[in-house]
Amino acid sequence: MSIEHVVAIGALPVQIMNNNPDRVGWVVFNLGAAIGYIGLTSGVTALNGSQLAAAGGAATASAMDEGEYTTFEQYGMGAAASTLYVLEFIGM
Repeated sequence: MSIEHVVAIGALPVQIMNNNPDRVGWVVFNLGAAIGYIGLTSGVTALNGSQLAAAGGAATASAMDEGEYTTFEQYGMGAAASTLYVLEFIGM
């Protein structure tokens, strides 16, 4: 099963994925014109987050490669207003 949603981000961090012990992987695409950042805490910044390039930058995680990391909540923020597409893969 998969869950997809679109999340608006800006200068303040927002939660883009809840903690979900059933999640086995995810993909996040930056659809906006500004650089985006994702991280594990609401304190994500340009200095400590994983960068998503503008207009198509992506990050992925799978339980096979990253293990338990895929289940953790994730936060996002942007250098300016932007949009993230989030696709979560849920195990059965």
